[in-house]
Amino acid sequence: MVVHVRRFNEAGVKEFVAWLTGGSYDQYPLALLDDPVLAEPMEQTLFVETDRVFATTYELGKYLHDEVFGEMIDPHLLWRDAGLWAWLSLAFMRSLVKRAGRKGDGEPLNPDHYVAVSESWHAYRLMTRQAWWMVRNHGEGAAIALGSDKSPWGEIAENICGRDDIRTNKAFFAVATTLYLDESGKLLRGAAGQRNKSAKRNPRSVAGLGAMRRLTKTLNQFGVTYAVRSMPTDQIIGLLPPHEYRRWTDRAGK
Repeated sequence: MVVHVRRFNEAGVKEFVAWLTGGSYDQYPLALLDDPVLAEPMEQTLFVETDRVFATTYELGKYLHDEVFGEMIDPHLLWRDAGLWAWLSLAFMRSLVKRAGRKGDGEPLNPDHYVAVSESWHAYRLMTRQAWWMVRNHGEGAAIALGSDKSPWGEIAENICGRDDIRTNKAFFAVATTLYLDESGKLLRGAAGQRNKSAKRNPRSVAGLGAMRRLTKTLNQFGVTYAVRSMPTDQIIGLLPPHEYRRWTDRAGK
């Protein structure tokens, strides 16, 4: 169903939070979305299709950027509009809950993934806002952090989006997109792995070598000598230690 985009007022946010923390999730309180007492219209005439369901948070972010907001609204004002993001969280709740096959399927995550409960600490966890911001700034590279079809907000999203030095690093996303995404934009097997103690003791093991966790450290090390954030992607990839990254660079043809 196509509806006008609205924003929750303070009372609307409180009602939404009350549902998020209430423990009963058989039905989503979608009636709040067009309640004139709780939700007010945007200054701009914008529309969303509330019956759409997205397999990944990245796909939702792409939809919000490409088909809803585009470049027509000041991104700084948009980021600060807490009532808007809370409203969108409820509008797309079916895409933002625990995935099928897991305990509590269909239940929401913690409230800070849906409303701006703390701008100073957990602001990055607000999924609708973060998804839009990541796509706006990193394009298809946002799938690196938000492309999981197992969880709307997994460990990779937390580790990447929770660190400003990574989340805002276009060089990281450009390199990671080249190395770790397949032709369909999905994360390659092993890209999110880590080198455990057993692998470290086995010189023949390639587990975790050159994966994303290591890439962030490698780029930080390069930053001591090189202006990494302004270097061409191919040039950065050319600096990666072959013994560690060959598995990924060979696949990418680099």
